[in-house]
Amino acid sequence: MTVVDTHEHLMSQSDMKERTTLDFMVLLQHYSALDLQSAGSPSLSTIRGDKVLSVSEKWGILKPYWENSKNTAYNRASLLAADKLFGLDDINESTVELLSERIGKAYESDWISHVIEDKCKIDFLIQDSEDRSFGTDGFRYVKRLDDFVHIGSRERIKSVGRGQNINIETLNDLILALGKSFEEAKAEGIVAIKTAIAYDRILSFENTSRPKAEEVFGKMMHANDGISFSFEEVKPLQDFMMHQILDLARDNQLPVQIHTGLHINKNIIGNSNPTHLVNLFFEYPKVNFILFHGGYPYGGELSALAKTFNNVYIDMCWL
Repeated sequence: MTVVDTHEHLMSQSDMKERTTLDFMVLLQHYSALDLQSAGSPSLSTIRGDKVLSVSEKWGILKPYWENSKNTAYNRASLLAADKLFGLDDINESTVELLSERIGKAYESDWISHVIEDKCKIDFLIQDSEDRSFGTDGFRYVKRLDDFVHIGSRERIKSVGRGQNINIETLNDLILALGKSFEEAKAEGIVAIKTAIAYDRILSFENTSRPKAEEVFGKMMHANDGISFSFEEVKPLQDFMMHQILDLARDNQLPVQIHTGLHINKNIIGNSNPTHLVNLFFEYPKVNFILFHGGYPYGGELSALAKTFNNVYIDMCWL
């Protein structure tokens, strides 16, 4: 059965070879690594990048933390990969050497394409990354515009401007920079806008007036260097900019993917409760909102939202 994969953060093979050692730890990256850290492990990036440690020595460091986290969903996925992709039914001291050997050999071929097309039968996948090196044959892309929302200082505003080669002095300049970034992404053929801003703040976006947003913007721009503002102070401007993004989504008939539910480590889970978004569902009836990760642990709330609003959809990636 062929499938559509709606959410990936794939790393190209060339980047993989540059950024990590091709051993068993390839299967313990990203969310799996964070589960190991939740179990108490030291930073996996330090272990992974150590050129002196052997495979068995790496495993010796990680083993107790693996034993305490191997039943999490992320690490069950690592076990599944070891089995279905590399023919080893467990990750332990007796398999890590052979697993590492097979992983290294696999990446000498066009391994990612083989996994996507032959193993997973993916018709096409949606890549959540600025990396466009995968092309468009079997790949689609989303665009994140969170940098235009998550602003809390003059330095941050100037940084956003530099990213678009625009000197931002006014709120209108910021809006123009957002439009420029969006148009560039649209020209690349994006299929959705994605926001993961729940990692940084609560998913509550009031419909702030432009004068109020300009007032906040002005305070930031007239502040001394190095001054940051509290979230309560900058929230009106951030909320205003989120509505600017949703206006672009509506006018261009693009769906909006929103991270809801479970976070990576050390975040405030309540910030990502999907019920915070209800006013947006009302205000943007022509925008299709795709809420990620089953809203876990707010599955009941998410189910009720999807039933109540015909523009709200559930994406159960991570479940």
